[in-house]
Amino acid sequence: MQTVLKTRAERVPTRGAGELPLLKAVKGAILTPETSGIWRMSVKFNLRAAAALAFACVALSAAAQALTQSDINQIVEAARYNTPRYERDYKGRTFIGIGTFVGINLSSRNISVAFDNSLGCRERASCGSTPPMAYCSDHGLKSEVVADWTQRTRLRIEGMIVDVNTVTSNLSLKSCKITAG
Repeated sequence: MQTVLKTRAERVPTRGAGELPLLKAVKGAILTPETSGIWRMSVKFNLRAAAALAFACVALSAAAQALTQSDINQIVEAARYNTPRYERDYKGRTFIGIGTFVGINLSSRNISVAFDNSLGCRERASCGSTPPMAYCSDHGLKSEVVADWTQRTRLRIEGMIVDVNTVTSNLSLKSCKITAG
């Protein structure tokens, strides 16, 4: 015996005394009884819609897992003492931070951004230690844009973690997006 659903809120009879409400059933679903009397639902679905849904779930998942400057200490500790954990949990993940422009190296095109350290200072001269930084060379910014930045310019940097310097607590990023603001 097969029952084909025609609407989303159709109730499907079971072998028992009651009915099984399928309030969220997909139109066109086919129900077939198993030998044990339990209903199994085989759903015909649109592959394009399923792919779009899967892509949206992955995009939301990746955004939810982005690391920030508050995670730098954990990233450095893992890279320093537990390399397998660093590679599993941090390397290749997206990092997003808001910091202060430090400078640009003309030969490597590395832009460096410093983040507030635990003391909350932004100026190197007033810090007891150098604040953690992120470096990125493949940012796609034109030198005319960077020329207007000063060492007080606040930047938002987003990129994928490729390396960590465990001595200086600096992150190397690739595929970066850097915006002033």
